[in-house]
Amino acid sequence: MKKIYKQILFLLPFVVLFSSCVDITRNIVINKNGTGKETMTVNLSSQFFRMMQALASLDTTKKTNPYDDTEIISQINSSFKNSEYISGMNVNSALNADSSKTLTVNYNFSKISVLALDMNNLSGNGDSLIYLREENGNMKFYYKLVNENGDDQNSDSTNNSMDELSAKMFEGKTFTVNIEFPYDVISTNASSQNGRKLTWVFPMDVIKKAGDTRVMEAVLRK
Repeated sequence: MKKIYKQILFLLPFVVLFSSCVDITRNIVINKNGTGKETMTVNLSSQFFRMMQALASLDTTKKTNPYDDTEIISQINSSFKNSEYISGMNVNSALNADSSKTLTVNYNFSKISVLALDMNNLSGNGDSLIYLREENGNMKFYYKLVNENGDDQNSDSTNNSMDELSAKMFEGKTFTVNIEFPYDVISTNASSQNGRKLTWVFPMDVIKKAGDTRVMEAVLRK
């Protein structure tokens, strides 16, 4: 794709029409022993695929079907299988009536630290951190989510224009984390609460900037 970066610059005004293309929701259930399950949903709007089709058409050397997600599903399955703490992995893709697509990733985890792992870095050596442990007679939940794979801050002007292009796909969309705890909530910095279920909502474009950090925390009654 690098050989057509300059051509893509001409599409920037066109991309404005296709903003708000991608959002992600994580639904997590944590048990008292640190095990649990997650369902991650990635919604790709029809505009997203129209934009991908336009970009793919610039490369005349090969034909690309933007709706073919065989490769990405294979990569997700392969990446998660590298962790001994993940089981029951299942990835589904559904084409919706409005030509949008929904990717759903389900898995069980036997160690809470798995939730802070990046798909491309399952070694656990990154800066993201998560724990649920006893502190001062209560349970403290802490999740520092660090974007370690964001865009290079020293990119050239062409790549900066590509950054602008990809930013349009995330504009106005949200990255939502829902966590259901096994304890009552005393205090939290969550966006909203429904009993033991807490919800944090961030702008989707936070995944763009390398080093961007978001902290989710709560004090729970043991």
